[in-house]
Formats: sequence, structure tokens, C-alpha cells
Amino acid sequence: MTPFRVGEAAAAGLGAVGLAVSDLWELRTGRRQQITVDTRQAAASLRSYRYMTLNDAPIPGGMASLSGIYSARDGCWAYLHCNFFNHREAAQRVGSEWHQDAVRRAVA
Repeated sequence: MTPFRVGEAAAAGLGAVGLAVSDLWELRTGRRQQITVDTRQAAASLRSYRYMTLNDAPIPGGMASLSGIYSARDGCWAYLHCNFFNHREAAQRVGSEWHQDAVRRAVA
């Protein structure tokens, strides 16, 4: 559980994408589309890698070890998503050490 409205935020983002696609469809065809987003399914989509299986076995992977939420000096928070190569490469440019303590210090 979390006090943050993660499901609602995910649903809002997906709904905005759906609305934009509907607008494009209307421009192209003259017809509107009905857009609905299930909040629980939107929330689950954020962790879909945890629910996927291949031949009834979990798919290896998940979040990179350094992905996470880090506290910054100004009281704000930074979320690092290091699963994609370009994201990981950008995070690595912050310093030469590449472990959680070093990343925590660099963000702080």
C-alpha cells in the first residue's frame, strides 16, 4: 500500500493518451471513440513485469538494482529508472562509482 494515488495517476496518463488518439481518429475519420480506463488495471500495468510468465514460469528481470527513489539535498526526491540503457548511462555519468550508496550520495 502507498498513500500516493498511483492507480489514479496511471489511469489519468493512459486516459490522456486515449483522448489524444481519439482526437486523431476523429480528425481522420470524423468519428469519436469512447475512452475508458480501469484504475486497477492501470496501476497493475506499472508493475506488469511482475505478472508476466513464459511457459508458466516467471520471466527473469524486473527493476535494475539501482532504480529507485532517492532523497535530494533540497528535500525533493528523484526517481531513477535504470532499466533502459540510455537512462542507466545518464545516471552513470554522475560519478564513477556505481552502487546504491554512491548513487544515494550523488543524488543527495
